[in-house]
Amino acid sequence: TKAVLEQPGELVMAAPGNASMAAGMKTFGVGGAALLGNSLLGKTAISAASTKESAVVSKPEDITKEKLVSILSVLIQEQVELRLKVNELVNELATSGEEDFELRQIFEFVSPLLPSDDFAGRFGVKEGAAFARAEALAHGGDEQIMQLGEKLEMARGGIAVDGAEPPPGTVDDAKVAEMDAQKLYDIHVYMREQLKRLFILFHGLPKAERMQMPREAVEKTMEVLVAIQVQRKFGYRSEEVEKAIEAHEEIISTEERFQQINQQVAEYMQHLMMAAKPKVDRDQLIEMLKQLSVVNQKSKAMHKSLAEAYKAGDFDWEKQYGRYIEMQEDAMAATTADVDPMDLRIAYNALKDGDQELQQEWETSGADKMTTGLCFMRGIPPPPIENDPKKPRKQIPPERIVECQELLVESLKGVVASVRKVPEETRRSWNTLMGITLCQTIASAAIDEKYGLSEDELVMHGMQHQMVLSGNSRFRKAIQTHEVTVQLLQKLIGDGSTEAPQQCSVM
Repeated sequence: TKAVLEQPGELVMAAPGNASMAAGMKTFGVGGAALLGNSLLGKTAISAASTKESAVVSKPEDITKEKLVSILSVLIQEQVELRLKVNELVNELATSGEEDFELRQIFEFVSPLLPSDDFAGRFGVKEGAAFARAEALAHGGDEQIMQLGEKLEMARGGIAVDGAEPPPGTVDDAKVAEMDAQKLYDIHVYMREQLKRLFILFHGLPKAERMQMPREAVEKTMEVLVAIQVQRKFGYRSEEVEKAIEAHEEIISTEERFQQINQQVAEYMQHLMMAAKPKVDRDQLIEMLKQLSVVNQKSKAMHKSLAEAYKAGDFDWEKQYGRYIEMQEDAMAATTADVDPMDLRIAYNALKDGDQELQQEWETSGADKMTTGLCFMRGIPPPPIENDPKKPRKQIPPERIVECQELLVESLKGVVASVRKVPEETRRSWNTLMGITLCQTIASAAIDEKYGLSEDELVMHGMQHQMVLSGNSRFRKAIQTHEVTVQLLQKLIGDGSTEAPQQCSVM
């Protein structure tokens, strides 16, 4: 995870992959989406269904590699150009002589700089489909797509990529050299205090005004305002601070004092985003939740059916795999919107008050558990639902999570033994990721049966107790055994690749 001050436009720690929910379901399955993180996918926006999307490509397999390369290249270049423009804006305003800037004034400066979020309108394909296609090609070993995916992650995280070096004359190497770890810590502390001040200021605006300010523009506005104050107080341009951070990256990424400030800054930014305009309106959100309800219901029914068939013995793997794939396709057909978990929670939080219908749809859809699980899998705290009208979640002690992980391992070993009996020609024809997700879905049924915990609940509680569990020897042993078992399973199905996907465990 990168440090806070990557650039004026990157105050929040760069999260490891930000897959859309739809893309996650397509790649890993409905059950696996709540458990498997996504290392390639970058930040994706909600693309609400509309009448004009009927001509937009919505299936990943219909997107050619050439089209995908073009899309990724454009997105990378946009981030490179945005970074340069924002840095120049910060320097221009910081040296303008004007004593102070109004939040709304900077908002008006920043908004025109942001790329359009109409992904489907710009590229003719749905965002989730494009990134699902990228993920599939990357897992298939496509070096070009993997490199482009890494560059996009770097560009979005404020890390220099090809063509993103600061213009000549913008970096004074002597100033970079004088910034040691302590000086950078002082800058981080100052940034935190400035963001706290802006946090209070923004929340003091009338809600009607805040609801007209898109969150990307608000986020960038805050970053610019903080960067202006940093340059005025310390005398360093943003590009110079970036270079210094690169030089001290190991210290910044490991020292507890930096990590604490990073966490505080992330929480301030998260609450700021919760108070800004959501990406979808109420009607669009209702429609998305209805679609997710369909997916959720089909997922639960399929998981129950698989568990019962497996427990009964004489499990027909070829037939059940076919049913599982059909369920995934049906679920994706029912879900026409690309939904990012962060944006979904932000939209619900902003629109839920006094709306019984919306609250009911949120509860029925299972969106709370699904989005919480995905956020935890990315290593970021899920945006809290303020004044949540539903009942609080049950609390699970760390000891129970250890027991669940051990049970998952033993159950998965039994599934692997069953898969070994499947004719090799049959299991080699399976999609590797989908086959592994199916196997782990079946294995996790043992946890639901004994403890009443679903897959996504197990992930959420595991991440909540991460610090305690990381020091538990039983848990570490179970995780290691689980990884070895998944690697063995991977050799048995699909192409037998030894490069294991991200593991489906409680952490």
